[in-house]
Amino acid sequence: MIKSLKNNDVRSRLIQVGLATFAKRGYHGTGIKEIVDTAEIPKGSFYNYFKSKEEFGAEIIRCHSAEFWKNWHECFNTQEINPV
Repeated sequence: MIKSLKNNDVRSRLIQVGLATFAKRGYHGTGIKEIVDTAEIPKGSFYNYFKSKEEFGAEIIRCHSAEFWKNWHECFNTQEINPV
């Protein structure tokens, strides 16, 4: 699968799978092997994108937070709110 994905796609896939797996099993209950197996990416490739599980976890939080705030701001954009 990895050969058909570009670098950003592999990184995004790891983050998506990591978020879902951490949500299901928790950070400490999830191993890198489970993440790469689910993402169908070789384990060695994981370390091309992240130095450690800790760095990976921090990046998941950063990406998830950025998406949350983007959605939050879109929902409360005052230009789009119709007064009652």
